[in-house]
Amino acid sequence: MRSFFTQLRWELRKLGARPRTWLGFGAAVVWQLAGALVLRLPAVRAGIATQFHRAGLTFAENFTGLSAAAYMLANTITLVGSVFIALVAADLVAQEREEGTLRMIFSRPVTRGRIWVVKLLVALGYALGLTWFIGFCGLAIGLIAEGPGRLAMVGYKESVFGVFEWEEGVGRYWLAVLLVSLSECTVALLAFAFSCGRVKPAAAAALALSVFIADDTVRNLPSMQSVRHHFLVTRVIAWVGAFNDPLHLARMRRCYSDLAIFDAAVAGAAWLVFRRSEFKP
Repeated sequence: MRSFFTQLRWELRKLGARPRTWLGFGAAVVWQLAGALVLRLPAVRAGIATQFHRAGLTFAENFTGLSAAAYMLANTITLVGSVFIALVAADLVAQEREEGTLRMIFSRPVTRGRIWVVKLLVALGYALGLTWFIGFCGLAIGLIAEGPGRLAMVGYKESVFGVFEWEEGVGRYWLAVLLVSLSECTVALLAFAFSCGRVKPAAAAALALSVFIADDTVRNLPSMQSVRHHFLVTRVIAWVGAFNDPLHLARMRRCYSDLAIFDAAVAGAAWLVFRRSEFKP
């Protein structure tokens, strides 16, 4: 057990030595700062106000720092977080295969199972860490830009509507961060699984992201509206239900149960591919 944690610590040190690891954190901060500025534009605020008015809400009372943080969380996770999580997770096996690091590791008395588990834990840990960092920064930037107040979330596409006072709003926000961090583990797992095959690191990340892009594109087709709840992305974005009033606990539990089964299947396939791989020069 001691050797396992020693290996895990060295794997984390290798992860921290790669510039791409920290680039995701920097990109998230820059994106959220830019998002806070965009939310100050009159045209953007007018569009949000129109959504609020359709729901019977006033913009001035309901668009606060918490509301801005919730909007930035959704945009940053989708456009920045998922990309860098896929890139980093794809590097863990594919990059070391290219560099020959795995051949050197296997020259020592260590099992493939331990190597695979350590790298999988690092991929999931990075997904959780980056997601929680995005959640914390989004809340801080939102409160600085818009000030404290109630949380209001209106999303007609995903049937989300909720208005919460400060204390409950903070709780709902962190519940959403917790759930989205679990959803991002699916992104990390898929990229990690592709990297276990004989593919380039960038190709593994692109394949993982393509699965979600294709799934979301098909699910949004007009002819698919009656079955869109069966798609993978519907389960991945089930975290937005944290902003619903009241919470649809049965639906969220079902979505994350299905996601856990999918993750287990992906992890099993990744292990089967990894154990049969030949790491030759």
